[in-house]
Amino acid sequence: SLARALTSEVGADFLFVNASLDRGIGEVRTTVAGFASTSSLLGGKKVVLLDEADNLTQDSQKALRALIEEFQNHCRFILTCNYVEKVIDPIQSRCQTFQIVPPSKKEVAVQISQILGKEGVGFEPKDLVPIIDSSYPHIRKIINTCQLHSSKGKLKLDTTSVIDSDIKSKVVEILKSNDA
Repeated sequence: SLARALTSEVGADFLFVNASLDRGIGEVRTTVAGFASTSSLLGGKKVVLLDEADNLTQDSQKALRALIEEFQNHCRFILTCNYVEKVIDPIQSRCQTFQIVPPSKKEVAVQISQILGKEGVGFEPKDLVPIIDSSYPHIRKIINTCQLHSSKGKLKLDTTSVIDSDIKSKVVEILKSNDA
């Protein structure tokens, strides 16, 4: 969201690539290179936003590094990632790194309370605790969970579904990890 807001603020043409889905070298060579190699319709800079760039394959990252060098005069690249150490050093050395620290659970609870209030949804503050605990720091998921459990102007929490969802997510995360 921040990257999109920045590109909008400077009036740049931009290309959004979900690098967790489009992670192969073909995507970098065709879509990204095609966009970066053309002139901007707005007459200014162009920006390629690679979301979750840490999921790009090694070959894709090498191709991306070459594109960053080739089109540096008129195209900028914004890479978002969860694990910066998965991004190859030649790309890291060409980037300015910013770490976005998530708000605290208390700050999230305050924000969710404000959202629910603005939406006219009544709730018990204690009901926010399991929702926030199960999805923190994924704020979008917390908001979606509140929306899912809101009916007729009231937050009606089914704690078993929230807890079951959290357990399922953790099991999937463990299975995907390389840890023995």
